[in-house]
Amino acid sequence: MATSVQLDWHAIPSLEGVERRWAALRSHGGALTANLICRVNDAGDAERVAAFLAQIGPRHPSRIFLVSPGREGADMEARVAAQSPGSEFVQIGIAPERARSLVQPLLAADLPVVLLWRSEGANEGELAQWSAIADQVLLDAYRMGLSAEQLEQLQRKLGDHISVRDLTWTRLTPWRQLLCQGLETMPDAWGEIAQVSITSGHRRQGERPGLATTLLAGWLGHQLQWVSEGLQVHSPSGKKIGLRFGACPAEEKHGLFRRLVVECDGPKQGLSVVIQHRGERLTLDVHSGTRKLGEWSSPAVGELRSQVDTLDEELSVGGGDPLYQASLKRGVALLAGLGGAAR
Repeated sequence: MATSVQLDWHAIPSLEGVERRWAALRSHGGALTANLICRVNDAGDAERVAAFLAQIGPRHPSRIFLVSPGREGADMEARVAAQSPGSEFVQIGIAPERARSLVQPLLAADLPVVLLWRSEGANEGELAQWSAIADQVLLDAYRMGLSAEQLEQLQRKLGDHISVRDLTWTRLTPWRQLLCQGLETMPDAWGEIAQVSITSGHRRQGERPGLATTLLAGWLGHQLQWVSEGLQVHSPSGKKIGLRFGACPAEEKHGLFRRLVVECDGPKQGLSVVIQHRGERLTLDVHSGTRKLGEWSSPAVGELRSQVDTLDEELSVGGGDPLYQASLKRGVALLAGLGGAAR
């Protein structure tokens, strides 16, 4: 993505006349495509979010509201900025119970309202209030520390009338793409999968598999229609599927995953696809027995999704994502059947 963009902020005493300020700052800005409400943790977090939203502003010009709790004893603090072309920004520090009533009248009419929720301290009641005026909710559940079960429960509480997506799912895209690339080395290898081993980049010994692991296992389970019965996972034909969830050594640090291994039996017996971090690189190795069928390597930073890449992809897709929803549901069911343990 583009390099960092510097915004020219202007402090304002109130939100009255803010639309005129935006119009003056965006004299050649072009049309907007969405309203984006970002509930952030504090003013520092708002600064970070604004920096990466500015990078995608020319591609996704939006009216952006960066909302955080105000400083203790302060009534309201606000400032505005704009890109030309690009997005309109307003950063507001105010008591949470007052924020929605100030933001709602400023929403650009007839444009979708996207709620980006990354706050760690806000309660579900506040999320429900903001969701009531949103068409889409983008959660950053991984950064919020939510488990797959908590995420699924939260989505049920918000209801089916609103599209809910999670940025963790988008960060899995490179891993899913590499696995597809590796399995396509042999025709019909997907149907011969017998063993899947996922080693998390953060899970420690004794911890349950995390959100990213659950989503990846759920995606495989949904695509291949795996069924869990008690402690067994099997394909529609009845073939047993082995699932193993590994822990990352305490002294190591990785991204979402440290290693993913998929092995096949039947006519494709001996085929294995291994994706893993090796130092600062992400590698893909495909073998059939002792014969190497393919390999690939790239700096890991080029494959792991940044905040900018993730949001750029999500805002490009828009709307709901049935595959994500199905993968979350299937992943929770699979790990519930296995008791969340490594097998």
